[in-house]
Amino acid sequence: MRVYSLCLLLFLLHNASRCLGQQVPEKLIYQLAESVLDENRQEAISFLQQQTQGRIYLGNKIYTPEDTVAATQLLLDHCYLSNNMYPMVDSVKRGSKSNHALLLKYFSATDLAYMRRQLPSVAKFEFEQTKLHLPEVKVLPFDTLTAFRERVSKQLGILADILTEYRVEDTLLKRYGSRNLYGMFCPLLSRNHKRAIIRVFWPGGHEELRVYRREGNSWRKAAVLSRIYHD
Repeated sequence: MRVYSLCLLLFLLHNASRCLGQQVPEKLIYQLAESVLDENRQEAISFLQQQTQGRIYLGNKIYTPEDTVAATQLLLDHCYLSNNMYPMVDSVKRGSKSNHALLLKYFSATDLAYMRRQLPSVAKFEFEQTKLHLPEVKVLPFDTLTAFRERVSKQLGILADILTEYRVEDTLLKRYGSRNLYGMFCPLLSRNHKRAIIRVFWPGGHEELRVYRREGNSWRKAAVLSRIYHD
């Protein structure tokens, strides 16, 4: 009976691990996220310095580009995955040949197999405010953003397609003190945890698929595999 129970337990654990997929240390995902956010913040400050002559108007107040409030970032908590999110992750997931050669410039075949096994757990990952070490970053629940958009869309009626995003930005500014919305989806790490691929989007609907290289406790951008700019 004890042998049967042990076998049953091992069987259940095996199947549970298959459902959860390959998991990587959460600490590394947060370090990667913080490196990406810090990099984005520095780029935003540099851009604002060039475009605003040092004066940023948010609501009724004026800030400088270096001001924490002006550079506050909102990070979506969800780290979801969909089949058509972007071609590069599709190639990791499905074995597509279209981008396989490009991926192999940065990752080995063993890395890609390891990354595929991460997909189930990564699809369920959510950022938590208490685990981030950047005070200027506020985690925004994806469900909250969706609720904002649905409520504003109903209020605007036939003008919803044109004005919804502007109204949502105003709501974010009033509630969170920022409209700088960022998202990071599907961080996948190489087998030795020294490289990662991640999709990043930032205000304006722009997005990039990037490769990062780990240096100690931080990550540095190594390449941009694809880039989309929305008008």
